[in-house]
Amino acid sequence: MRPENQWFTPEELAAVRNRFVAVLFVLVAVPLVAGAVVADLVVGGVVAAAVLALTAFLVWYNRAFERSAALRFTADAIEYRRGVWYKQHSEVPYSRITNVTTSQGPIQRMLDAGSLEVQTAGQSGQAGAELAVSGLPDYEALKEQLMENARAVHGDATAGRSTQTATRSDEYELLSEVRRIRELLE
Repeated sequence: MRPENQWFTPEELAAVRNRFVAVLFVLVAVPLVAGAVVADLVVGGVVAAAVLALTAFLVWYNRAFERSAALRFTADAIEYRRGVWYKQHSEVPYSRITNVTTSQGPIQRMLDAGSLEVQTAGQSGQAGAELAVSGLPDYEALKEQLMENARAVHGDATAGRSTQTATRSDEYELLSEVRRIRELLE
């Protein structure tokens, strides 16, 4: 369990991203450079230099992104900040969390890491999660901690907590008010 109000980084984030770069390098760059060398030695050298420069840049960027990414649990929200050139800061209140999903791709499985995605009420139909963090070695434990915090804020119906219900007179009063508003509008 991670301590409250303390920033921590997704430890395996750069490793996951660098493995992806390595796979991309092997699948795309090696055949491209080999084909260019076979076609012309000068063109092959230029292509090889460009591929190496791009790979070095991606490795640097992944490390810089890992250093910029940090996550923390507060008393009433989860916060995530990241960004190399464009800094972003997301804060999701526990009271708005509706679903927490974990996933683990093949590269993450090799590193024993995973991803955490948080969906919230009122996402306005946007695709994807409101908050997504990759490269977490303890992603399942973080999901449990996040769900515990969310349950503590707004309760869990399966935990047997009672919920407030409107009485018959409250419902009648509300219905009367709606009828008065309707009459005024007509």
